Amino acid sequence: MSASSSILVGDPAPWFVQRGSDAYGDYHFDKAAGRYSVLFFFHSAGQADIASTLSRMAEQASHIDSIHTLFFGITNDPQDIDRLGALSANPGIRFFWDTDRKVSTLYGFSADSRPFWLLVDPMLRVRAMFPHGPHVIDEILTILAAIPAMMMRDTSGNVPALILSDIFEPEFCDRLIRYYADKGSRPSGIFMENAPGRSVPVLDSQFKRRRDCPIEDKHLIDQVQLRITRRIVPEIRKAFQFHATRLERLIIACYAAHERGRFGPHRDDTLTAAAHRRFAVSINLNDAFVGGQVAFPEFSQHGLAPPAGGALVFSCGLMHRVEPVTQGQRFACLTFLYDEEAARIREANWQAARTRHDAAP
Repeated sequence: MSASSSILVGDPAPWFVQRGSDAYGDYHFDKAAGRYSVLFFFHSAGQADIASTLSRMAEQASHIDSIHTLFFGITNDPQDIDRLGALSANPGIRFFWDTDRKVSTLYGFSADSRPFWLLVDPMLRVRAMFPHGPHVIDEILTILAAIPAMMMRDTSGNVPALILSDIFEPEFCDRLIRYYADKGSRPSGIFMENAPGRSVPVLDSQFKRRRDCPIEDKHLIDQVQLRITRRIVPEIRKAFQFHATRLERLIIACYAAHERGRFGPHRDDTLTAAAHRRFAVSINLNDAFVGGQVAFPEFSQHGLAPPAGGALVFSCGLMHRVEPVTQGQRFACLTFLYDEEAARIREANWQAARTRHDAAP
C-alpha cells in the first residue's frame, strides 16, 4: 500500500537540505547514506498518538545507534521546535522543522495526507512504506532491531570505482614523499557552506585528521600531470565514457597512525565551490601502513586500497570515507579531474562568489 503517490518502493529517496534539531546547522540528507534510515512524516507532535510514538522512538538508543540506523522526524508544526528538542539527545535521532513544507512536498506529504513512515536503505532508496497507525511503531522497532545483524550478513556490493596499478613508479613515489618532508605540511580542513555559494574552510579533527602539502614545483606538477594524462584519463574514458581535460590542485596528503588519521563520510562535489569536480584520484605512494582504506558505504562496508604507486579513481558524487590509519603513515597524491563543461561551471560559480563578496558590507 502506498502512503504517497509521489514516492514508491524502489525509488531513490529525494535529497534535501533543511533546518532542524541538528546542532551544526542545516542538515544535508545525502549524509545519511551508508546506513538505514527511518523517516516519519507527521503534521504535529501536538497530537497525542504522534507524541506517544515519538517518545517511544526516543527511548530506542540501542536500535538507533547512528552507525547502522538513523531516525528522522519531519514535522510541519513550528511549535514542535519546543516540544521535540529534548527527544533529539540521541545523535541518531533528528527532527526537521519543515514549516515551509519543502521536504513534505518532495515526498508527496500534503496538508491533508495521513502521516506515514519510510524505510530508506544505505543507497538512499525507499525499501518500505507504512501508513501511520496504532501498532506500526512495533513493526518499525522490529525492523530496526534486525538491521545491524542484517548489515553484517550483507555481502560486499560492487563499488563503481577503478583500482589501477603502476601509475607512479617506486622512485617517483619516493620523490614525492621526500618533497612532502622537505616542504612541510599543514592540517587539512574541510569546507562548510552555511549559505549557498559561501564556502568557509574550518578544521574539524573529529571528522578529518590529515596533513597536506601542496605541490608547487612546476616541473613536479608537469611530471604528475603527464602520468595521470597517459595512465588514468584513458581508463576513465573507457570505463565511464568521460573525457577529462582539466586537473584541479595537486597535494601530497598524509594520514598518520599517531593521530589516527581519517576522513569521515563525505562527497566531493556537494558544495558550490566543488560542483565542477567529476572524478577523484587518490594515488598511494607507499604501503607501509595498516588501515587507511577508502570505503564507499552506499555499496559496501569494506574498504579499497590500491597498491603503492596505484590509483583509486571514483565519481565525486559517491559517498566515501577514509578508515583510520592504525599503524605507520599513509602517503597519497590527491587531485580531482573535470572537463570543459565543468570548467565553465567552476568559472560561473567563482564569479558569482566574487560578486557576493564584493557586495557584502
